[in-house]
Amino acid sequence: MSNTFDSPIEWETVRNKKKSPKVELRKERLLKTLGNIELNENYVPKPIRDSIDEIFKSSESTYDKIKKLKHKVNNFVQYKNNSDINWRKCLNIYIIYNSCQNNKHEILANILDNCPDYSIYINTISSTKSGNTCLSDAAYYGSDMCINYLLNRGAKLDHVNKAGESILDLVTIGLKHSKRRFPNAQKILESRYEDCRRLIEQALAGEKLPEVIVDILPIDEITDINKETSESKTVSNGEYINEEFDNDYNFDTLKAAITEFIEDPPKFRKLITFLKATNMNELLIEVLDDDDVKELLIDNPYVLKLI
Repeated sequence: MSNTFDSPIEWETVRNKKKSPKVELRKERLLKTLGNIELNENYVPKPIRDSIDEIFKSSESTYDKIKKLKHKVNNFVQYKNNSDINWRKCLNIYIIYNSCQNNKHEILANILDNCPDYSIYINTISSTKSGNTCLSDAAYYGSDMCINYLLNRGAKLDHVNKAGESILDLVTIGLKHSKRRFPNAQKILESRYEDCRRLIEQALAGEKLPEVIVDILPIDEITDINKETSESKTVSNGEYINEEFDNDYNFDTLKAAITEFIEDPPKFRKLITFLKATNMNELLIEVLDDDDVKELLIDNPYVLKLI
């Protein structure tokens, strides 16, 4: 009797199935379509987008909306803390663009002015489909208050989207489309879009725009500053440290700092917060009483809301 294990092993070959021309054609079309798709680095999952949209549509006060939005962002960032994606940036950009589309300049200001570096948001492209910046969206939707705020923060006026439309072009297009959507509000729309055009033309001419005065909520009420930046911290002995400012201000150095930051609201606000945290209120009052500083305050009245 022969041992079956001594016989040579014959490997079974699997025949390749014939390729269907229709299937291959569909694959080619799919690959071609996918190859033309640009990945959106600021993508936000749909459930989160829907929840943010609901907050914007709610009848709550603006500042209740701000608190809820920041709470939503912080919770989602904490949930995704092991991800390589900067979810805080993605969600903030989505909120900023919603603010521009709905003319909610208070929400826009509270996010940007509480951000260590608002320049990362001002000119960011949100949609890879349109190629619009937040200023582009504000122009299209006739959000005059947002346009004023963004232009004072250095938003680019020379941006052109993927359709070749400039900021002024989007004002014209937005007015045309808005009249179709709201036929009974022609005069109101014309007035608002005319304000948008005037602000943009003034900025193009190099004129200084009036500052939009907004009540900014304290940072600790709407965000965790330790997650946003490491530039400020409190050490164990209770001393408040901020690398941007000087812990040993005197009259002359503080006057120079106020003169430097008074035309930059976010930095000026941080300086005031720093001075209050380090118990320099008396020195601050003394400097604000200086005649040169008083003249600056007259030229920049919005900062009185920040003091």
